[in-house]
Amino acid sequence: MLATPQIETATTADIPALVQLRLDQGWHRQDALLEALQSSPRGRMLIVREAAVRPDSTVSARLIATTGVLAAPPVGVVGNVIVRTGFRGMGLGRGVMMAALEWLYARGVRTVLLDATDEGRPLYEKLGFVAREYSWFGHAAASALDRDLLREHAGDIRASLHAPTDMAELAALDRAAFGGDRLSFLESMLAMPHTWLYIAEDEGGGHAGYALARCLEAPPESVRVGPVVATSDQAAAALLSAILADDAPWRALAGDAAPTTQVFCSLPGTTPHALKLFESAGGQLALDDMIMQLDFNDDGSVATPAAPPRPVGTHPEWLYGWVAPMVF
Repeated sequence: MLATPQIETATTADIPALVQLRLDQGWHRQDALLEALQSSPRGRMLIVREAAVRPDSTVSARLIATTGVLAAPPVGVVGNVIVRTGFRGMGLGRGVMMAALEWLYARGVRTVLLDATDEGRPLYEKLGFVAREYSWFGHAAASALDRDLLREHAGDIRASLHAPTDMAELAALDRAAFGGDRLSFLESMLAMPHTWLYIAEDEGGGHAGYALARCLEAPPESVRVGPVVATSDQAAAALLSAILADDAPWRALAGDAAPTTQVFCSLPGTTPHALKLFESAGGQLALDDMIMQLDFNDDGSVATPAAPPRPVGTHPEWLYGWVAPMVF
């Protein structure tokens, strides 16, 4: 049976059900990240309830399909496409994707990015997405990352912890790397508990990069690094070194477990020097998903797969890390 689902915009009250749907897939909870996306003026979580495809008063209104969208014109991102087991093959995945693309286009987005699993790629290809490059999952225990090597590689560039309000000063830097304006979402992320902003500065005091670090739980079993934007490997090394410093706030939360706390970063394969830097510092790399891109024509139609992908950002090589698992 193919469904014509009623697609809704989730509210804050739906966050617990979205968390449960994620847990049912074996994914991390990500409560705070979902709330950050939901609270951002350019973010949405689209949902389908069971009653929308089975109009029976005895059927619960539990969530059976969802996806997240972020409009950062002219770039948009789709993430976390989920269709509950038992409801697949009904067209729900296509339905939420079409709604996501329509929503993004209406808000000025002309290029859409996503990170595709092997299972999701056939649907995305049918919709017009083309493969660009794999993304990678970087991970290591904090004690395994060579802080001396990172400090040496950073040279004269230094990075330090900053107030969340300083994020506004980095809007132009982020846009050059990412390709669109996602400042409101990054500010929503920095309002999350246990989330910190690091800024790298060159010798003249100019901004050379920034990174967000966050813990999913307290005491933390892991520290998630990303997004990371850096104008050079030296700036990226300075940022990672600062995040690993002895006085880093996540270490106070971790206590004696700090050395074994895992550090994770979602690394775009489109920036190979980011992979090399993380690995040279002692991190391990695991192949993750496929970065895919869809471009809209001026009339709203989708560009043909044969057309070369539209350039994203004036300095895409500055993008060292994304936000996992949403990959914004």
